Amino acid sequence: MNINLLAISTAADGVHEMQSILSDVDANLVYANSVNNGVEVLVNDEIHAVIISYSAPDDQGKKVAKALCESVENCPPFLFITESGTCIEELEKACNEFGAVDFIEKPFQAVLLSAKLKVLTTLAEQKEQLRALATTDSLTKIKNRLAFQDSLVYNMALATRQKRKLALLALDLDEFKKVNDSLGHAAGDELLCTFAKKIQKSIRGSDIAARVGGDEFVVLLTNIRTEEDAEHVANKILKECEKPFCYNDVSLTIKTSIGIALFPNHAETPEEFSKVADDALYKAKSNGRDQIVTYVEGELEKPSIKELHEIIVPYIQPILYKDQSQYIGCEVFVRFKENEYFVKTDTALAHFRKIGKPRLFENILFEKVLLELDRLAVKFDGTNNFKLFFKISIQDLLDNQLVEDIINVHNSLKSRNMQLVIDFDDWQLLTAKPIFMDSFNLLSDQGIKVCLGNVGELYIPNGLLAMVDISLIKISYHLCSMVTTNHYARAIIQNLVQLAQALDCKAVAAGVSNSAELVELKKLGCNYFQGKLWEHDISGESWNQIIDKANMVHRT
Repeated sequence: MNINLLAISTAADGVHEMQSILSDVDANLVYANSVNNGVEVLVNDEIHAVIISYSAPDDQGKKVAKALCESVENCPPFLFITESGTCIEELEKACNEFGAVDFIEKPFQAVLLSAKLKVLTTLAEQKEQLRALATTDSLTKIKNRLAFQDSLVYNMALATRQKRKLALLALDLDEFKKVNDSLGHAAGDELLCTFAKKIQKSIRGSDIAARVGGDEFVVLLTNIRTEEDAEHVANKILKECEKPFCYNDVSLTIKTSIGIALFPNHAETPEEFSKVADDALYKAKSNGRDQIVTYVEGELEKPSIKELHEIIVPYIQPILYKDQSQYIGCEVFVRFKENEYFVKTDTALAHFRKIGKPRLFENILFEKVLLELDRLAVKFDGTNNFKLFFKISIQDLLDNQLVEDIINVHNSLKSRNMQLVIDFDDWQLLTAKPIFMDSFNLLSDQGIKVCLGNVGELYIPNGLLAMVDISLIKISYHLCSMVTTNHYARAIIQNLVQLAQALDCKAVAAGVSNSAELVELKKLGCNYFQGKLWEHDISGESWNQIIDKANMVHRT
């Protein structure tokens, strides 16, 4: 591999000096004499590594390193060149603080620097492989939800600066469950992959397609002029879907509903943009499916509190220990009865946050679960409290009344020998906005346990580990789904299990969908599991099964 190396020095004669000392290095060299020049090169060229003059006057080397990290997404690895005799402790501190991988003292042999550069480029390649792993849907090979959210934020900011329009298409497959039930999950997977290919065939190279859920897809059209442009692309997708494909000699035709929203016409933020596209999608589904609906402000009515009570159905998914016969707890989540308002929980939550009533949704869920526990007179044996997981958004903790409601639910569960665990997927907000910590600490002081969800797709800052008393981490379902096929995923999972052990907390492998994944996860040291293998309705029968298995844990 040919190494493309960017060398930066802001000293008066820095570039000339760099050219002199790097003349014998086996690499393709590009030079920059300022931060702006360096950023421009990194944005426009493929650079594998960066070398920075640490000894430039007035700490310019440190300033350059900091500016590059702040200005360039996925900045390549870099090392410092420094004068002989520079304090090693100072250099190591600077490397840690500014993200340098290594340093080298002048004078040095070119072969030594070449060796260090090869290490740097190997690290860069591994980083890129991990990035692809975290941002690609393992089944369809298009972007996943995490990658799409990043692309959406970036393209909305770019469109604002360039005064361009965007269109967001929300799509899902009509009656997809019937294919899974009648022909099996392999047929369903083939259908999803074929649908992804049909979407990509219908859009331009500059547009972005992603799979964001089971049979849920999105498309971002990055440069449109009118609503008709977006509808034209949506019609191309429908037309493409009319062409049947064969699976094991069975001819299948894909039917899809499509909702369209425009930016800046219909939304100002990424959250609003996604929400209004979802609103249009569910309008399309309620109108009879297999059609296109473009969002119209105020057209989609929302349910009353009474209607919301009727359509929210709590479900539970048990969390198992080792041999699968022992339950330590379960997660409560939501499905909706057939209705004209919501299909996805995210859509409902976004609506209630927008109207300033985020706790309404959670309160109905809390109330329904507690009523069911009362009806069944649920109480667990032993002192090892059975854990009940509720997903909450960090941003909702700013609602003091919701925090009080959570504490009340916690106290109610304690009387049943149960323990409330708050499961956060957006835990990175704790470090981004310290204002959340007051409410967070209040919950922790009450004995409410904390679980960090979706771990492995995002880096956990050391500062967060120091700030928060973590009881459990949930390893990303995306990583768990690749444990049988991807050695990078296995390595990350093994490291997360070791991290949990170091923090004296439990690591739960989330989203386990088949026995092959379960076997591999056990080999990597996982002892706690959750996923579709063990999903249960919140019926009396299911609760009784869980009570029996949980009480068995406490008696053994």
